[in-house]
Amino acid sequence: MSGPDQMEIDLSTLLKLNIPIELCLLAHNADGSKSLLSTKQFDWRFALAHGGINVSLELAGVDAKSKLAVGVIQVFEDFFTFELKK
Repeated sequence: MSGPDQMEIDLSTLLKLNIPIELCLLAHNADGSKSLLSTKQFDWRFALAHGGINVSLELAGVDAKSKLAVGVIQVFEDFFTFELKK
């Protein structure tokens, strides 16, 4: 696959990347300030081998609230390929 409208991606190179996705949950307060409620990292590379990921992540609080769950978020991640045609 080559040409100006096509790009090759080497999946084996992507698998070597050890950089997780980090989700940050913020609260936007009435006074315009923002508060960090939770952060969560997860490994996205699993989706490369399986074409996608569907996972529930429990979000823990930060600081003194770290033992309390803020909530659960459902994450969907799909990888797809496409070709651009003129």
